[in-house]
This record gives sequence, C-alpha cells and structure tokens, in this order.
Amino acid sequence: MNMKTITASIVAVTAGAALAAPTVVQSFDLFDHPSGAVSPQAYGLRFDTFPDGSGDDPATFSFEDANTGASNVRLDVIEDNGVTSLQITGTIWGNSANNGTDYGVFDLTVIYNDVTVLADGWLFTAEETVGTITETAGTTAAGQLDGDSFTFMSKSNGSYSFALRDDGHRLSTSDGWVGRGWNDPNPDNFANNTYDFLFTATPGGGFPPPIPLPTASAMGLAGLGLISVRRRR
Repeated sequence: MNMKTITASIVAVTAGAALAAPTVVQSFDLFDHPSGAVSPQAYGLRFDTFPDGSGDDPATFSFEDANTGASNVRLDVIEDNGVTSLQITGTIWGNSANNGTDYGVFDLTVIYNDVTVLADGWLFTAEETVGTITETAGTTAAGQLDGDSFTFMSKSNGSYSFALRDDGHRLSTSDGWVGRGWNDPNPDNFANNTYDFLFTATPGGGFPPPIPLPTASAMGLAGLGLISVRRRR
C-alpha cells in the first residue's frame, strides 16, 4: 500500500468518525400537568377549536392511559454531531373537556431541531413546522378528522417556542421537569385560539448507551410526512 493510499484511508476513517450516528442521550416519560387552564385541568396538549376549527370549545388531550395512568408519550433528547434535537412521540387521548366528548385517539409526532442546551434543560426558539397529529381510532364529536392527519407549527412568545426544564413550572415545588410551549395550527386555517403543550416529564432509564438513529433532518422529513399537504381519507 503506497503512501497516497494510506493517507486516503486515514482521511476516510477520520471523516467517518466525525460524522457519528445520532444518539439518544436522555429519554423522558411524559405525563399530564396538573395545572392546566381548562376542565379537566390535567392535560399534556391543548388544541382549541379541534377538530373542526369552529372556535366554540376547548379541546385537551391526555398523555396517560385512562385505566393505568401510565405514560403513552416519550421525549428523546438526540445528539447529532454537536446539534441537539428533541423528539416527542406517542399516543394521545381526547380529555373529555368538551361536554364529555373524547375526540378519539391520535398519534403525535413532534420534532424540535437545533435546540439550545441550558443548565437545567433545553430551549427551542424558532417558528416552524414541528409536528403532526393523526387519528387512529374513532371519535364521538361532530366534524371529526375521521382518519386525517394535520400538521402544526411552533409559535414564539418572544422568548421561546418550547422549553423542557427542571424548574417546577406551575407546580407546587420549585423543581421537577416540565415541558411547555405554544403551537400554531396555520397553515391549516384553524381559528386563533389557545394551542399549547403543558406536561410533566420523568427521566426514563437515565442515559442509555448510544442508539443509532437517522439524522435529525431525515427524522424531520420522515416523522412529519406531508408537511404542507393535509391528508383526507
């Protein structure tokens, strides 16, 4: 093997090492926050005017199994060559805030790319398409999505769009992991009401060994699917 071949091999190995596979560095199980603003108060996601956009009722969604109280939603903190992203995935249920209407069962996928790492958590500041909600089971209210999927965007309050911090936000103690942030249903043309995350988070399993993952950009495209096209059955 000549010197040129050896040099090329070293460069290739070095490049491969530099482009290490994305890894999950922390995982959380997500639960309903006890201090929401509508009844029932405990919820993980609020999406007023859901699903018909009429603006007549609040709609809240639970992150917990109604029978066992177990978490059905997780948040993974992902490192990809110095860039940190947050990915939320799981099953959510309508919370019966609308006169007993449960709004069915849905898959939730959210990806916050390139977040800021804080001493007590993570912060996302951009306004961009971040998530999808897809119905997986029947609902009881009028104007259902009936198997449809729709996307939503993050929305900044001027300081941040989403935060996960160990600061006990709106809890009775000054510590405890809490996720919160605002959403914007546009361009799906829902009325201008309240759309936000508010949940507690429990570290699940500490820091696991590196897990090979697709790149953050690939996850965004695969997880969000049709970003600008609303799918109807």
